[in-house]
Amino acid sequence: MTKKGSGAVFNIKGNMEVKGDVINGDKVIHNYGDNIVNIQTPAQFISALQKVRGEITTLKEEADLSPAQESDLEIVEAKIVEVEEKVEKEEPNGEEIRKVLDDAKKTMDSIAGAITSAVGLGALLGQLAYMATQVFGG
Repeated sequence: MTKKGSGAVFNIKGNMEVKGDVINGDKVIHNYGDNIVNIQTPAQFISALQKVRGEITTLKEEADLSPAQESDLEIVEAKIVEVEEKVEKEEPNGEEIRKVLDDAKKTMDSIAGAITSAVGLGALLGQLAYMATQVFGG
């Protein structure tokens, strides 16, 4: 580890596993994965969706977004609302839920290059898409 300014600089070659959030200058990269792999019930699935919506709301408030990025985030939010409605049906279809979440992930991935926090949210949406078929069948 070498010191530069007031913070530490780590030069890492190879893989690195991070438990928790990473702060990179003024950007925070959230690590969401630990909670998703343990989803086994519809209630846990809905809770995870609500966390994602909360993170998107925070991202919209804190990040300096272009109008196109704001629009993309609103599209993702609308898809999450659509999934919540599908989950609340008497017999949710896991495959339909997966498709909507895959679309949301693609949209989130499209802005991930400009907004670092979107990388983690896109990955989380992908994991939720996978878990949809595990929890609801399909």
